[in-house]
Amino acid sequence: MVNGLPAMGFTLAGADRFYLQKPITTDPRQLTVFAVFRQSPGDNIQNMLFTHRNTSNPLIQASFENATNAILQMRGGSGIGGVQKISAPGLLTNGSFNVAMYQFDAVNDRHAVAVNGGAEVVNTYDFGSQTFIADTQRVGCYNLNGADGLFLHGHLAELLVYEGVALTSKQKNAIGYYLESKYALDTGYTPPPPLGTLILVQ
Repeated sequence: MVNGLPAMGFTLAGADRFYLQKPITTDPRQLTVFAVFRQSPGDNIQNMLFTHRNTSNPLIQASFENATNAILQMRGGSGIGGVQKISAPGLLTNGSFNVAMYQFDAVNDRHAVAVNGGAEVVNTYDFGSQTFIADTQRVGCYNLNGADGLFLHGHLAELLVYEGVALTSKQKNAIGYYLESKYALDTGYTPPPPLGTLILVQ
């Protein structure tokens, strides 16, 4: 539970996960994930939160590793193993829940990760006309050649996935603040400005 709301437990040393039989979008050029979660104590391996991939290659993967860093991996370019990787530090390891934001945007060539409303770590790699056609999307693991692995260990309270849209800084802040307020978390997100003043004329 977090702020009286349920959080789903993913068992340490277990293999809890969910998968979508059909991806939300098979070839998104833009994909943003917000995750509210906490890690299992003492678990320092890579844990997958949300993965978009085909059966042989990782395409877009949102995860965390070393218990402290939120990680976004994107297939393409000259990175290690042909994968672009963004790492943002700052995940809380004291049993508190975190809000991590992962943004892949091959339309505007701006990919970013942020932890608990902190500064975004940005990658501007241009993927050109590369496609990201997936046959599987999973929550809590990834799938390689038919075998699942890198299972999530901890608790997941909420996962929001936006595809086919470039969220602005204001929109990301509004989403982050909504999650902060909902789960009574301490983050760097700020209250959005009021929409305006309603004047009633009689």
